[in-house]
This record gives sequence, C-alpha cells and structure tokens, in this order.
Amino acid sequence: IISICLLLGAVLYTSVGHAGASIYIAILTLFGLSAPVIKPTALMMNICIATFASWRFIKNDFFDFKVFLPVAIGAIPFAFLGGYLNAPHHIYKLIVGAILIVSAFSLIAPRGKTIGLITKRPIFLIAVMAGAFIGFLAGLTGTGGGIFLSPLILFLGWSDPKKISGIAAAFILLNSA
Repeated sequence: IISICLLLGAVLYTSVGHAGASIYIAILTLFGLSAPVIKPTALMMNICIATFASWRFIKNDFFDFKVFLPVAIGAIPFAFLGGYLNAPHHIYKLIVGAILIVSAFSLIAPRGKTIGLITKRPIFLIAVMAGAFIGFLAGLTGTGGGIFLSPLILFLGWSDPKKISGIAAAFILLNSA
C-alpha cells in the first residue's frame, strides 16, 4: 500500500516539475515510519524523480537558467547545512507539519489573473538570499525545496509557469543531492 501511494504521489508531482518529497514524507509519516528513515528515503526518491523531471522539462525548453543560477548559488551551501542539522524528532515533525499545512492552503488560495503573464528578471542578490533560505529549509526537512521555490517564482513574476516547473525540478535535484 505504501508503494502504491508513493507511486501515485510521484506521478502527480512530476507533472508539475516537483519530485514529491513532501508527499513521500506525509505518506511515510502516516504509515508510522521514523524520521531517521523518512528523511533519507524521501531524498533518494527525490533524486530519482527529479532527475527524470529535470531531463523532461529541460529537453522541452521549459527552463530558465537566469532564474535558476542565483537561487541555486544560495541554496547549495544552505541545503547542506540544513541537512547536516538533526532537529529533535518533535521539532522536525512540527516543522514538516507546518510546511505541509502551508502548502495545502496555498493550493486553495485565490490567485490573481496576472500571475504568470508578465515576467521580470530577479534581482540577483534577492534571488541568492531566497535560494539560501529555501535551501536551508529543504535540507532541514528532507525535501528538495520546490514546494517553496515554485510559488515564490510565480508570485514574484520571475518566470512563466512552464519554465518554473523546469527550474523547480533542477533545483530539487540539486538540493536533494
């Protein structure tokens, strides 16, 4: 049953350029696995799924290197730092729970009609700082960070929705690795 749930999560997430760590974490938590098992399992699955998703989106020219580069530069050291830290089990569950709740609410939040229609280049330093923050959260929680990065790029108008999927997939691959 766990495998079927994980497969369905992977299929749904790759369709939008994500690798699914947040759903893997939720599923594995619901089935009672411990945090020391959940985090590396979600990351390994993320690497496999994000590799496929990155290839698919980049191959079809749904990628923007000028947006990806600064967030990746910020994320690399901070994803490592966040992954190096081992939050106590109760703190880890609290952080992951809050992230999943915020993600769920963002799915039902009303969106403006102009989102994704007008794009502008990010300010390099702001994109690096956003990448650092997202990278740290990704490392700490065992996710790839796409659930934080995609909405940020969309709401700030840094790229269009299809390219955001490619950016997120590559970002998730980088942070998960």
